[in-house]
Amino acid sequence: MSTGVSVMLVMNQNFVVAIDCGKALNVQDGNIGFSIGLNYLF
Repeated sequence: MSTGVSVMLVMNQNFVVAIDCGKALNVQDGNIGFSIGLNYLF
């Protein structure tokens, strides 16, 4: 089980920046995960 937050910023109706941060609630699953994704919709 985990919890997290995601933020997506859209620029120029095509470019997306996604920022994700998650925290595992079980010690066996790890601690904190963080990712940044850059992508185009088309």
